[in-house]
Amino acid sequence: MLKRLLATCLTIGVMTVALTAQEKPEAPKPVPGKAPAPSMGDVKRRNVNIDVAITDQTGTVEPVKKVVTMIVSDRQMGSVRSTGNVVVAIEGTPVSERRIVTLNVDASPVVHSDGSMLLTLNLEYVPRPEDGPDTLKRPAPAELKERMAVTLESGQPMVISRAADPGSNRRITVEVTATVMK
Repeated sequence: MLKRLLATCLTIGVMTVALTAQEKPEAPKPVPGKAPAPSMGDVKRRNVNIDVAITDQTGTVEPVKKVVTMIVSDRQMGSVRSTGNVVVAIEGTPVSERRIVTLNVDASPVVHSDGSMLLTLNLEYVPRPEDGPDTLKRPAPAELKERMAVTLESGQPMVISRAADPGSNRRITVEVTATVMK
C-alpha cells in the first residue's frame, strides 16, 4: 500500500513538473530594426486634468461662464452630471414656470508619448432661460449636444466649438484645457 501511495505521489510530482515546464511561454524574438512593444507593466498611466469652460452670452449682456473640472486617467472615461430645475418668473406677474437645466460632460483622454493627447468629449448643455416680460412666449433655449475628438497639447487651451442658439441671439463657446499631471 505504501509503495502504491509513493508511486502515485511520484507520478503526480512528475506530471506537475512536466506541466509547469510546458506552461512557460517562450519569450518573443526581437524583430531587427523594430523597437519592442512595451509590456503592460512598462506602460506608465497618468492622470489628466480636464477643464471644460462654457461661455454663454445673449446679446450684449455680460457672458455667463460655467466650468467643469475633472481628473481622468489615461485611456479611461470620466463623467460629470449636473441637472436642476429653475423657476423662471415673468416680471410684474405672479406667473412662473419650472424649466430643467443640464450640464453633462463625458471625457476620455489618450496620452501620446510626446505629451499631446487625443481627447474624446461629449457635452450636453441646456442653459437657463432668460427672465423677462416675454419669458413664456419665447421658446426654451436650444440644447447644445456635442460629441467630438480633438488633439490637444498638454496645458494649452483650445476653443473646440462656437454655437448659435437658432431661436435667439445666444452664443455658446466651449473651450477645453487638458493637462497631463506629473
